[in-house]
Amino acid sequence: MKKNAIIIGIKNWDFGFPYSVSFDFRNEFRAKGIEVLEPGQYVNRDFYETVSENYNILFTLTMNQTFESSNYPWRGKFITWQQDNAFRTTGRFVSNYSDQHWLCADGDGVAHAKLWLNASNPTYHLPHWATKLDGEVRGPNDHGRSFDLRPHDILFVGNVNEDEHRRLSNALNSLKEPYRTFANKVAQRLRDDNTVSLTRIALETEVEMGNEFSETSFGEFQQILSLLDAQFRIEKRIQCFDALRDIPITVVSNDLKTIENHSSEKITSFSNNDFATGLYMMRNAKLLINHLPNYQAGATERLFNAQFRGAAVLSEQNEFLNNQFIDREDIFLFNSNDPVNLRDCVLEIKDSPATLRRVAAAGQAKTTALHTASQRVAKIVELHAPELSLM
Repeated sequence: MKKNAIIIGIKNWDFGFPYSVSFDFRNEFRAKGIEVLEPGQYVNRDFYETVSENYNILFTLTMNQTFESSNYPWRGKFITWQQDNAFRTTGRFVSNYSDQHWLCADGDGVAHAKLWLNASNPTYHLPHWATKLDGEVRGPNDHGRSFDLRPHDILFVGNVNEDEHRRLSNALNSLKEPYRTFANKVAQRLRDDNTVSLTRIALETEVEMGNEFSETSFGEFQQILSLLDAQFRIEKRIQCFDALRDIPITVVSNDLKTIENHSSEKITSFSNNDFATGLYMMRNAKLLINHLPNYQAGATERLFNAQFRGAAVLSEQNEFLNNQFIDREDIFLFNSNDPVNLRDCVLEIKDSPATLRRVAAAGQAKTTALHTASQRVAKIVELHAPELSLM
């Protein structure tokens, strides 16, 4: 009898995030008795037929809508995990495969899968998770050094670049009418209240303007949202550092100049901002400040990775986090529309080491139980190979 197998077609050229996704999928599927085939970038036209002689291929699993899900020669069910906001694409997606399925890390992609991904099959929510790429971890009070002796009180991992912000602003300001007015209206609504998804704001704004850009000018519509998303991420991160200007922070970033311009001399920096460095620093931090604008029904992998490694997390509120966690029990949450609230939260946390330790331990326990690759792979099997879920 043929052994069940899946094909993973994720480009993992370095010890980075794509590599961790491939690593986690490979280990967890194999733990469930499913063989994993990873053909790499170059496969011959007979690859699928050859492996099908020895394996029952359940599906091919890829990530994003660029290299990883195009130009492969195999057939059958094709599943793509869209790990960022669905509007951060290179155009309306047209799959090469007749049985294309989508999983989205943010619920916005699920809600608007037809618009962004041209999805014809049901699209499901598959959030990020904590990787085990750098090995297992112990509890927050037993990492070789106690939690209280972790050297970094507050950690931020990510990039913020004012020069890039200016470039984005110039691109938006150079738009022709009526696109410039549309972009300005969407931007203002996003700044007023970023608890609503960017796609929803854009669709409501085009109705108010009496236009149908999402249908008649999809390329411009997609470009505007991608520019606004990138611009807004930088703006919100700058606001974070302005609010915490005189508070010592450790950062892992490729853009130290901007951060230093909006902080005191108490910044401790570790560059470059590569995935492995971030994981290492999370093992040595007490608190991670997580920043995830425009994620309303999901979270970045940094949140789960930090919790899994024993650090407490302070993150912006959103629908997903409010459903998955409890503020000040297993996570700290702040109002992203109010930078002063971020500062108040940080000062409150610094004044209560016992609360910080308790939240770190509870967050680690919850993420270990609910938000690792084991749970995500079990969900994929439930959705796309349900006959195996009963075995």
